[in-house]
Amino acid sequence: LCQDIVTKDPDLVLLTGDYFTGEANMDGLLVKALAPLRPINYKCFACLGNHDMETDEVLARTIKELKELGIKLLRNESVVYDKITRVGPIQIVGFDYIWHGNKDRFDRLRNILNVNQCPQECNNRRIVLLHDPGGFKAFNGDENLVVFSGHTHGGHCGIISCGIQWTFFYQALKMPDNGLWKKGNNKLYIHRGQGSRALYGNYVLRCGVPTEQSLMHIEW
Repeated sequence: LCQDIVTKDPDLVLLTGDYFTGEANMDGLLVKALAPLRPINYKCFACLGNHDMETDEVLARTIKELKELGIKLLRNESVVYDKITRVGPIQIVGFDYIWHGNKDRFDRLRNILNVNQCPQECNNRRIVLLHDPGGFKAFNGDENLVVFSGHTHGGHCGIISCGIQWTFFYQALKMPDNGLWKKGNNKLYIHRGQGSRALYGNYVLRCGVPTEQSLMHIEW
């Protein structure tokens, strides 16, 4: 998968979290999986997902191995990427996962975005890495954001493979779980991800929701 990404020569590679889980947490797994990205690590950016923050051990290993790979991990911070000359500088903002039990979750998301104001040189070109798509509605809709999320595994069970945009996850929770969404001038794309969550031996299998490898074209 990663070698195929390198072959396509993208302008950016965006990683939206959930690299490890509590039960799949061994030294070197992430380095091995993402090793083909090393030659283009300067254009790879990542945020953390909830499974990367389940324990202090998982968190430390995730941070260590992304650093070893040379991939920039953004933790409630932003950078300006200026290596796409035909486009110009782009602000990239990365958020840590904020647990749903935090009553001030939306306030914290807005505060982090307010701290990371878009530099004038970026001319409202803004990419956001936000693992949890449920946080998208925290933003006002006028921030000119292109948001990339994961987290929901595309809803896990549905009839998307039949060409119908329907999942049990969305029907139950009314939270976006895959594909393209919009609020004001903000856009959200939710990746269906690869694989399934093991839940400590109790496998949650996909049904009617295929895995996904996405190549996106953005115009400002």
